[in-house]
Amino acid sequence: MDMLFMGQARANARVANANAQAADDWAAYAHRLEQLLLEANAREKAVNAVKDAALAELARVDPRNYLLVQKNRQALGNAAYYEALEERKAS
Repeated sequence: MDMLFMGQARANARVANANAQAADDWAAYAHRLEQLLLEANAREKAVNAVKDAALAELARVDPRNYLLVQKNRQALGNAAYYEALEERKAS
């Protein structure tokens, strides 16, 4: 009976260790995703700063440029966004 109990205890310990490792792996994965999200947000802010500066300069040198209209910029952005999604699906 003691051997059966010890065998079951060892099996339970292996399962517990595997579960602990899986939990650690998921926590590390979540941390990596969180870091990637922080980096993506930082890149977005940087791109917006450059965009705002470029638009200000464009308004100064070419006040009638079609890119100064939000709707036109949005259409270009949407096209690039959906193209990137399609490329991702194809790969």
